[in-house]
Amino acid sequence: MLIEEARLIAPGADGVKMQCDLLSCQNAGWQGVTLNTTRGHFYRAALEGLTTQLQRNLQMLEKIGHFKASELLLVGGGSRNTLWNQIKANMLDIPVKVLDDAETTVAGAALFGWYGVGEFNSPEEARAQIHYQYRYFYPQTEPEFIEEV
Repeated sequence: MLIEEARLIAPGADGVKMQCDLLSCQNAGWQGVTLNTTRGHFYRAALEGLTTQLQRNLQMLEKIGHFKASELLLVGGGSRNTLWNQIKANMLDIPVKVLDDAETTVAGAALFGWYGVGEFNSPEEARAQIHYQYRYFYPQTEPEFIEEV
């Protein structure tokens, strides 16, 4: 329900911003809150704020590692939030690839277990036995969002 409320809010959350560096959170808070601000605004602003931090961290990794990310692969619970996946694709300007299988940790443990008991000759051979399905989120042009954040 909260995701659907946030989906109705325009990119940029009508100027509502979440301020929080997850490493320090010394100056955490909200900006742009008015009497018309809804919980959908807060949630969308939180998703956008977290994605801004992801963007900064990815840029740092790209600079240090001398590479340019061509896509972002997501697994786990947070990857089930389709609104957040689309926000990530838009802000990072790269496709977001989401593994449809929610049990990746269990599958990975099983693969290494099969390798460990000699069922396969290598972890790579074990991995080749599973054919994952992915869902893609492609960047969409939202200029008002890019300017606001």
